[in-house]
Amino acid sequence: ESAESTVSVIPCDASYSILRQKWIRVNISDVNLHLTQQQYCRLIVLANSIPGVFAGAPVEDVPSSTPETPAERNAGETDLLPELSPQDPTTGQLVLKKVDLQVTMEMARMQLYGIGASSPDNLKEHGIISSALSKSTLTLDMRSNGALQSQLWINSFTVNNTKPGHTKFREIIPAADHGRDQFHCLVTMSGGPTNDTQVVASVDSPHMIFSVDPIFALSNFFTSAFVSESGFTEEPEEGMRDEITTPETKEPKETPKSTLSYRFDIHDACVSILEDDQKSDSQAVRLTLSRLSLSQQVRYSLSAKSID
Repeated sequence: ESAESTVSVIPCDASYSILRQKWIRVNISDVNLHLTQQQYCRLIVLANSIPGVFAGAPVEDVPSSTPETPAERNAGETDLLPELSPQDPTTGQLVLKKVDLQVTMEMARMQLYGIGASSPDNLKEHGIISSALSKSTLTLDMRSNGALQSQLWINSFTVNNTKPGHTKFREIIPAADHGRDQFHCLVTMSGGPTNDTQVVASVDSPHMIFSVDPIFALSNFFTSAFVSESGFTEEPEEGMRDEITTPETKEPKETPKSTLSYRFDIHDACVSILEDDQKSDSQAVRLTLSRLSLSQQVRYSLSAKSID
């Protein structure tokens, strides 16, 4: 229905003897987004049609280049540590910072409405959930050798059940009361041809209290754009498949393989599934977890502590 926000950009160039970097600060005011199920489906259709605009565009021949030697390949890489090093670990040369970007947003709210919502008068009758992100900060650090590092902090994340009815439990994910950031994500990408990537994400003290009804309504909302009238997932017809088939291209040249490593941590999680959310003394199945860690580096690893 509506989306309101204002953006203020504060660019600032700073020079320090041999270092030249661009400081950019972006402050975004409160964002309010109201999205109905029909609007969501139209957005998905529009997103799927965008690639067709560029289909059939001429492909430029890229001139062949001599293969790099291992020494040349390693010279442009950054050691993939959680923090970017100011010096290249291979050559010892100083790595210049090109861009230092910081985006802050005090509050972002989103409300989703079901299939029957067609006017502002009946939105409350078809509500599903409302969510809010509080005090979000995004940073981006780009280096002269192609390496980059980005971090995202979210101080608080809440989800409320807005379905009509007499539920006693409106808060699906209540606000955390520990005063720390509830979500943090760090993405580091090395420079050079390999572009090795490392992702580290953590969620602190997520608590969820819900019944199955809002979960089914939310699932139906997001899958409605991919289901045809017959109830099955839409697939292109045979004729359409031939039309969207990409033209024959030359065999791609061998490129160095990139690697992706990640770690995902959850601390002090609690999930409660209610039998009847219209009763304040409803029975519930509760799962508590002190710590869950999922990682993939040299090998896959999954560890859990204190599951009750």
